[in-house]
Amino acid sequence: MTTFGDILLKNEGPGPTIIPMKAQKDGVGFANLFYKDTEVGFWTDDLTQALHSTHDASLLKRDPANGAWTFKANAELDLLQHVENVMAMSDANNAAVGGDGQRDASDASVDAAKTVLRAIDTYCLGKQWMYHVGHEKGEIMKPFLRESISSFSSNADRTGRFIVVDVGTYCGYSAILMASTIKEIAPNLDFHVVSTEINPKHIVVAKKMIQMTKLEKNITVVQTGSVEAALAEHVGSNNAVDFVFFDHAKDQYLSDLKTLEKNGYMKKGARVVADNVIVSETLSIYRDYVEELADEGIVTTKLIFGRLEYTENLKDGLEFTTYLQDRN
Repeated sequence: MTTFGDILLKNEGPGPTIIPMKAQKDGVGFANLFYKDTEVGFWTDDLTQALHSTHDASLLKRDPANGAWTFKANAELDLLQHVENVMAMSDANNAAVGGDGQRDASDASVDAAKTVLRAIDTYCLGKQWMYHVGHEKGEIMKPFLRESISSFSSNADRTGRFIVVDVGTYCGYSAILMASTIKEIAPNLDFHVVSTEINPKHIVVAKKMIQMTKLEKNITVVQTGSVEAALAEHVGSNNAVDFVFFDHAKDQYLSDLKTLEKNGYMKKGARVVADNVIVSETLSIYRDYVEELADEGIVTTKLIFGRLEYTENLKDGLEFTTYLQDRN
């Protein structure tokens, strides 16, 4: 079976581009933040689908004045109202056709999550740009999450829950994405997502989003800027973390990763995804660090190019890192 690590690059294009670690060191990809109109090919079903099944940029209909890096007051509350309206319409349509009384709770939450995420994407493409990870990069993450689940399930040393850490809740998009993906891939897996956020207004919105997906039993949103404090309270000091997603203050990625390492959470098989590693120059030090760990044989790491969320031609990237040994 082809795994995430076996993905091959044909050539750079408007979709995700994989840059091997050695090429990263030569600065590949940093010279130009815009895509050329070329073709990219992949040899795995998951990423081929992620690249070709939908093209968010083709749906762009918003006013250019509301494009990337613009921020509107109360946009999060406006987004919430939009999603609530979409969910109400969805519920009404389901009731009109009789619904599907045979679907279990896991299926229902996955369906609700897809509706919520689609509604968020539609709002950000059609009305106001926002900094959720978005559909395209979210799809790129899924094979890596699947590998993490497989690694956890086959590791006799890992007991208890599968633990996901979502650093930077914002409106709940990434937490919902990961929790619903886990339910879809492994419906019987005992897991929990610990999601951290410092802004109380964002937490109100995120919790309502999560409630609409019926995933509140699997996601805990913690108001804190300290990953260490959140995990100490909700995971415990003797447990490990299986999957981490960084999408918060860019100058905190590296310090938070080192905190996770120092406290013994990063065991063999742990996986970390860091968003926005291309658009943020601040994250070059984060990437330098994980590359140093790779040189020492502690991790493997790779950069995958994609578009900045909800844009047509702004290049961004995700760094995918896997721990090959315990780190503390």
